Amino acid sequence: MSTPRRIVVDDTDPTIKYGPNQWFPHDPNQLQVGNLGQIWNDTSHSTSSNGATLTFPFNGTSISVLGSIIIATNPDGSTDPSYVCLVDNEKIDNGTNPAFAFPENNWLLCNQSALQPGPHELTIRVQTHTQPFYLDSIYYTPTPDISYDGAVLEYLSSDPAITYGSGWEFFPVEDHENITQTKGSQVSIDFRGTALTLVGYVPQELPHNATTASYAVDGGAPTTFTLTGLPPDGTTTGFNVPIFSIDHLAPAQHNVVVTYEGDSTKTPLVVQTFFVTNSTTAAAAAAAASPPSSSGNPPAASSPSGSAQTAAAHSSAGAIAGGLVAGLAVLAALAGLLFWWLRRRARGDA
Repeated sequence: MSTPRRIVVDDTDPTIKYGPNQWFPHDPNQLQVGNLGQIWNDTSHSTSSNGATLTFPFNGTSISVLGSIIIATNPDGSTDPSYVCLVDNEKIDNGTNPAFAFPENNWLLCNQSALQPGPHELTIRVQTHTQPFYLDSIYYTPTPDISYDGAVLEYLSSDPAITYGSGWEFFPVEDHENITQTKGSQVSIDFRGTALTLVGYVPQELPHNATTASYAVDGGAPTTFTLTGLPPDGTTTGFNVPIFSIDHLAPAQHNVVVTYEGDSTKTPLVVQTFFVTNSTTAAAAAAAASPPSSSGNPPAASSPSGSAQTAAAHSSAGAIAGGLVAGLAVLAALAGLLFWWLRRRARGDA
C-alpha cells in the first residue's frame, strides 16, 4: 500500500488562525537567504510579538512545519526567538536544530511523524525579544475521508504516478531523488489537477553548464525550458529549486512528459518532488468507486446545501398547504350536496 500524499498548506491559508495583531505578512525580498531554496509561494508570515500564537486544525496522521530560521543570541547565551509546537496540547519535536546559526529557508521547525487518524490541532507559541519568527508552510498527511479539492499535493520522486524511462539513476549524495544526464531521457507523471510544479536541486559535484529540457502536456507540442545550472565557480548545491511550472489546466486527468536535452557535460535534471494542485474530492471519488452502503450515514457530498434545503422546505410547505385547501374544498362540496339532499327529502315527506 502506497503512502498517502501530503497536503501543502501555505501561510496565507485561512485555516491557519493567527493571534490578533501578532502576525504579519513578511517582505519576501528580505528572505533571500541560504541554499535551501525560495520560500513557498513567495509568501511568509512573521511575528516579533512575545507570546504570539497560531493554531491550525487538521485531519491527518502526521504534520511538519517549515519556515525561515534567522536567529540572534541573547546576552545570556539563549537563542532568539524560541518556540514550542504542540499537537492537541502535547509538545512535539522541534525538527531540525532550532538554534542553527546560519539563515536558511525551508527549515523544518517542528515535526510529528505519527498521529492517530482523526482531527487534531497544531499550536505554535513563540517567545522573542526582538528577533522575528517565520512561518512559511505546513505539510500534513490527510486521512482518506477529507476533500482534496483545490489542495496542493506532494508527489515524491518515488510516487507510483511517476514513470521513469531509461537513463535515470540515484545520485549518491541524495539517494531518494532520481537524476539524469542522458540526452532524451524522459519522466512522466499522471495526475488530476489544474497546476503542476517540478522541484529539484542542482548538485555542485556535477557539471555546472546550463542546458535545456522540455515538457509536453497530454501529448501536445513540447515546451522548452532552461536548466540554468550553477556559476562556474559555484561550490554549494542549490536545493528546492523550481524547475518548471504549468498552470491554468482544465480540472481533468492529465499526463505530462518531461524530456532532458542535455548530456554528461551539462547540469543534470533532478526529480525531487512534483506539486499538484488537485481537482478531485476524495469522498466523491470513493463514492463513485464503491457500491452504495446499506448502513451508516450518507456521504457528506450527497447532503444538499443550505439554500437547497430551504428550497426543499418551501416546496414541501407549499404542497402541504395546497393539499389542505383542496381537501377543505371537497369537504365543503360534499356538505352542500348532503344539505341539499336532506332538504329535498324533507319536502317529499311533507
